[in-house]
Amino acid sequence: MEGPRRTGRRPGKPDTRAEVLDAARVVFVEEGFHKATIRGIARRAQIDPALVHRWYGDKRSLFLAAVRLDFDPDRVLQHLQAGGTDHLGPRLALAALSAWESPIAQAWLEMVRANPALLPSMVGFLNEPMT
Repeated sequence: MEGPRRTGRRPGKPDTRAEVLDAARVVFVEEGFHKATIRGIARRAQIDPALVHRWYGDKRSLFLAAVRLDFDPDRVLQHLQAGGTDHLGPRLALAALSAWESPIAQAWLEMVRANPALLPSMVGFLNEPMT
């Protein structure tokens, strides 16, 4: 039997926002966008769902935040530059296919398929400069 639900900050100094995004990535990959819920993500991150709503608003905004932080352009560029110009084309193709076939990309595609109105915001996100 569980005790009373604790509110407020957890003990210590955890990076709760990062934990929420990590939990969101896992839940979106495991359950897909439509089956994932804010409550399920909050449960996995061991926080109150109200906190997720406060930080990210709705499920769509949380999803966009989760996939944005899942991509590290510096790491991809380092990988592409590692072998110089020899075989750059195949390395670029492999990097693109790896990103396209990743579980988070599949969740993203599912979201766009089910909600075509989101496509302009997704395209806008992809075209934003990476800083």
